[in-house]
Amino acid sequence: MNKPASFILVLLHVALFALIAWVLYGAQFETWGNQIPGTGEDGAKNYYTVAYHIEHDSSYTWFNGMNYPYGEHAVYTDNQPLVSNALKLLSGSADQLPWLVFISILIAGLCIQYVAIKAGAPWWFAVIGSLSVVFISPQLLRLGGHYSLAYVAVIPIVILFLWKSLTTNRARYSIALSVFLIAAGFIHPYFLIMLSMFWLFTLLVQQANDGRLGKSKHWMRTILLPVLPIVLFQLLVWLGDDVSDRPSSPYGFLFYRATWSSIFLPLDFDYFNSFRSTFKQSAEGGYFIGIFGLIGFVMAIVILGQKRLKGLSRAETLFVASIPLLLLSLAFPFTIWRLDQLLEYLGPLQQFRGVGRFSFVFFYAVNLLAIVNIGTWLKGRSKPYALIFSFALFAVLAMDVYSIREQVISKTISGTSVFHSEEIAAFTAKVNTDQYDAIIPLPYFHVGSEGFRTRAEAGIQEYSFALSLKTGLPLTGVQMSRTSLKQTLSQFNAITFPWNQIAPSNKNYLVLVKRNVQLRHGEDGINRASSFLDANSEYELRQISSAEIEILREQEIALLTQQMTNARSLSDSLENYQSFDAESSINAYRGAGMLHTNRTAWTNLIPATFHFEKDTLYELSFWFQTGTHEMANTQVWYKEFQDDVELDFHLSEVVDYTEQVDGNWILCVLPLRVQNSGNKIQIQLHRGGKKMDILLDEILLRSESQNYFRAGTINLNNRYAEPSLGSSVQ
Repeated sequence: MNKPASFILVLLHVALFALIAWVLYGAQFETWGNQIPGTGEDGAKNYYTVAYHIEHDSSYTWFNGMNYPYGEHAVYTDNQPLVSNALKLLSGSADQLPWLVFISILIAGLCIQYVAIKAGAPWWFAVIGSLSVVFISPQLLRLGGHYSLAYVAVIPIVILFLWKSLTTNRARYSIALSVFLIAAGFIHPYFLIMLSMFWLFTLLVQQANDGRLGKSKHWMRTILLPVLPIVLFQLLVWLGDDVSDRPSSPYGFLFYRATWSSIFLPLDFDYFNSFRSTFKQSAEGGYFIGIFGLIGFVMAIVILGQKRLKGLSRAETLFVASIPLLLLSLAFPFTIWRLDQLLEYLGPLQQFRGVGRFSFVFFYAVNLLAIVNIGTWLKGRSKPYALIFSFALFAVLAMDVYSIREQVISKTISGTSVFHSEEIAAFTAKVNTDQYDAIIPLPYFHVGSEGFRTRAEAGIQEYSFALSLKTGLPLTGVQMSRTSLKQTLSQFNAITFPWNQIAPSNKNYLVLVKRNVQLRHGEDGINRASSFLDANSEYELRQISSAEIEILREQEIALLTQQMTNARSLSDSLENYQSFDAESSINAYRGAGMLHTNRTAWTNLIPATFHFEKDTLYELSFWFQTGTHEMANTQVWYKEFQDDVELDFHLSEVVDYTEQVDGNWILCVLPLRVQNSGNKIQIQLHRGGKKMDILLDEILLRSESQNYFRAGTINLNNRYAEPSLGSSVQ
């Protein structure tokens, strides 16, 4: 069959793409017009940050929708700066995101089709194969929330550039690739790092294939070319970012990894239901390469084994270069016993905790090679045999395409419609935005500094985002990543007793309160001190001024002072109190000393001899230093025993119990109640992994009816009205 002209092939591809996209997802576009594609706070956040940046931000590099009054660099907000700023310039809308994703699918297919034909695959096989591959891409599953990772075209475009650079050494392809990688970083930094590494490995494989690997004169070019886009990207970010205390090694490198079965088995596909429980899925979902990719992988192993990695074709070079990224997506070799200790030597790579995503590169490389190898093999077969085999193969591919479609629909069908609801419009009709500085959400939510975060009530984020987008007012809450620790502690300080304000103003704060939920002490104080504006079935709108917050603070301090007169003075002779003053430490929270231990040890907080009574509410409180992001995710191990029999177990983190912030110290308060009198409660601080020093002070265990104070300052039951001399933020 003669090959049609190139523009005919493009038109054919576009026509088939439009048909397939409409058949598979046509009905969904109507749904996505009324609600965002995606579920939960992640989906809402990734829509909101793009929409707010387009509609309300005056800067192209800075996002002011959350973390008021600080804001955040756009790169750390998941608002796809390249995309959102382009839409901003063109007066576009965040509602166009699904269309942009599908345009990227079309571009991806055209890139794969072009390379496959150039590599020798029959044109008809390349057309159908490329369309099949892009419609089974695991990136489509990111429509469930992480939209910035759903742009299917990014990796195939890089494959096209690398293909061109393998054909010729012209500098223009290297320059174009560098520029594109920097641009991709401003869609999502994961694209920049994984594709720069892919470029590096491609150059190394090419040199090994040409017998030039051991020649030092080529090393400078090999290393500098892929590293340059990363350096330039980081420089561009640094120029607009003055935050110096972002987390350097967020949790999750070993947790958010792919598994062998998540890549090579269709664990989430309906036809694999009977075997699903036998295998381990990835924490972030499947990365299946498809039946087509599996066949191509087996063929590649056989062919490359015969070649002994010599005389590689360009498609084979790209495939071999993707294997290190496959291994990294599996967190190999760090999952091998004790090698996890090497993680701290990864440097900036530790920032990329969702390493399972690195397998995206392998997906495209192996499927491209499958199109080339299977297509080339079919050329040598008789026409009837080739047609029968192709029909069977594409029938299997259709099954994979349908299975991915079912998952995409499942992940996007329940996205929130609050952004487009008439309710939110009516709710804000009485709000004069000129009277307000920002929105305080209650319960307060803060997810951003990785190790320091809240557990928010379901729904409050989505509604807060919609209210912010509608009014243009920023939120004091945070749902971002790599947030400054100092800013995080300041936000918590403003929302907890004694409500030290970050930026007092003559304007009011708009307060959004989720009804019928239990608020923490600090949140409840703001709620009580605010005045009512409006309400619907789930939420209340209230307002509070800086002056009213100051009055609230003074009233609470006066109440503490009054209650101190009937409280018991703390002393080290008490069984239920530990001051650690005998330890004689520098920068203790209160007094002369504090407990200095390592969190890999098991630190007991409750005396083994303490007697608990049934029907009595107890409270354990202690001050904990958060000098780094990771300290606050130290785990709290709770156990209740009756006659040495374990009745209850609960695992949480120190930050879950934050009730007050003083500099870089946080007050943790745990309510306790036993099932039967005489039962023992064991609470220990511990977390496995790398060793890390932790600092504690002022451990107090009391019943609800007992009040205590420490002489020398205004305080009650470990709540202090005045800052400690040892509480400065490091």
